[in-house]
Amino acid sequence: MSDIVTERMGLATAPSESARKTFSFSDAPQLSASTFDPSGFVWDEVDTVPPDFIEDGVFTSFSQRYVGYLPAKRDRHEVAIYVAGLRPDRVAPAASTAVQLAAKWGRLSFGVVAHDLEFGEALGGDESSGVMMVNRISVWRRGHQALILRQTFEAEHFSAHAETIATLVGSLNFAEELSSDPVIQNAHRSTLATNGFDFSFLMPENWSRLVSGPTGTPLISEVWYDAADKNGNGAVMVAMGPPVETISHGQRPAPVPEQQMADLAGTIATVFMQNILPDTQFQLSPQNMTSFADLDEITAFNRMYFIDVALNGAAAGVITVEIVMPADGTTLVNASLSPASLDAYLLGTQHHVSLATGFVHTAIVAYAVDAAQRQGWTQ
Repeated sequence: MSDIVTERMGLATAPSESARKTFSFSDAPQLSASTFDPSGFVWDEVDTVPPDFIEDGVFTSFSQRYVGYLPAKRDRHEVAIYVAGLRPDRVAPAASTAVQLAAKWGRLSFGVVAHDLEFGEALGGDESSGVMMVNRISVWRRGHQALILRQTFEAEHFSAHAETIATLVGSLNFAEELSSDPVIQNAHRSTLATNGFDFSFLMPENWSRLVSGPTGTPLISEVWYDAADKNGNGAVMVAMGPPVETISHGQRPAPVPEQQMADLAGTIATVFMQNILPDTQFQLSPQNMTSFADLDEITAFNRMYFIDVALNGAAAGVITVEIVMPADGTTLVNASLSPASLDAYLLGTQHHVSLATGFVHTAIVAYAVDAAQRQGWTQ
């Protein structure tokens, strides 16, 4: 995470006796909420519909309801509150929705923070006016609706407003508990089982299983695709392999060679594409990789590989391959294919694919935590 994201996307909570501002929405009661009310702030009720997001195909409704500011310093820090309806077949992780918004509200991207699948933020900006204006966009998804808090501030004067900016986000509470989440409730539930090991995960309700079974490697897998996307731009492959050797309690496996796992990622990407487009010639170009800090201490190996896909020499998509080896010696794979050409609509498609991979990654983390406890790595 970059220094600017770390510095400018902190969370803080206000003392219990602090004044609070309530946001009420009769047409979206589950989004009604309250947060810290900064001293001297003026809050105006508005009802405007920005035209920016129609082509994205993500929102069923989108409107600004409140704007808050210090009258003498409105140009240095302003807060806008939006409510949005989400298309059920285009729902994305909250952080991805924040990125979608940031792309429209500024030319520059500074980073993203995914607190969980339902709460995420993006930091973006624009200096076309000659002054660097930064947007901190916080999104809370509640079912098929989202509450959006956009804070716009001058980068030069950030330090004067930093505590207020962090506290407005960190102190937000919803008026009511969410009784159920249709995105989770209606999701498909699937399980991979091999040699006595089971891995269960969710898939969005509009996705369908394309194929399942052996992969030509020690892994068993399922390939899912976005059945609601007539262009076939989204797919996910989930795979599991048994331990290559018996792992005793407390034992830590030998380090896994990096090149061996990079080669495995390439093999997985090839098998994945052969299942999706069995009669099509394609070219794979490995790009870079990263890892997950929260998995470093509880897994033997974890990496995310990024691979470009070309069809007939033209860029067509991006494959991500997440490979994790939990403490019990199993191998878990979470691979995805999403479009490479990112106009507004396809960016929404890519972000919806992130919901599918987010479901699987959440399941991988839960499995890894449990395996580390079972194997005596953690308490």
